[in-house]
Amino acid sequence: IFILHIFSVLFLYAITKRVTRQKLAATIAVIVFSLSPLELHFGRRVLLDNIMVFWILLSLFFATHTPQRLREVILSAFAFAIAILTKENAIFMAPAIIYIIWIYSRARIRAWSIALWIALTVLLVMLYPLYAFLKGELFPAGTFLGGTNEHVSLLQTALYQNSRGNFAFPWQHQSAFYGSLQEWLQRDPFIIIAGGICVLASIILSERYREIKAIALTAIAEILFLARG
Repeated sequence: IFILHIFSVLFLYAITKRVTRQKLAATIAVIVFSLSPLELHFGRRVLLDNIMVFWILLSLFFATHTPQRLREVILSAFAFAIAILTKENAIFMAPAIIYIIWIYSRARIRAWSIALWIALTVLLVMLYPLYAFLKGELFPAGTFLGGTNEHVSLLQTALYQNSRGNFAFPWQHQSAFYGSLQEWLQRDPFIIIAGGICVLASIILSERYREIKAIALTAIAEILFLARG
């Protein structure tokens, strides 16, 4: 995890410098990311979330490369597919990264770049259910294609994970999002409050700063995912 964190810091610095064109902004981003109490508490744990963040940043590192070529598009898709395979909620960032690919692609190959990124990401992610199918672990036991012997099932596990927890609106005290938010505010109110303000400020920026707006969309995507309960 320490090695992943070191590389994540390097990717974060490069991404922020490209997007803002400011070394100072990149330096501040790295300091906040590394010294945030939330990062110090959760970031050193061996969690799928931390591994996923590494692959997301690597995907963004290639997506924001200038000049962007098809090679960078392919590498970005490859890293993003691994992020999804690491933890499925990475998929909620896909629209934001596609928008970033669109921004940084050259006009004459823009449509081709986006189509290539989507196709390669889907192809790589689909290798996982294909692997489960070949092992006979895609469908649950007792179904037509699942056989009669008891075994783990990818589809059954996915349905179970999707049904975890009870639905509650994010502002209700019984919601998991509300409980997590209260814990985060106790551990690090600065990053939650200041970060929230910065995300909102980024969204209302003019089209001149569309690269910053696109990066802010990755945060909004994850916030919406968490808020759904």
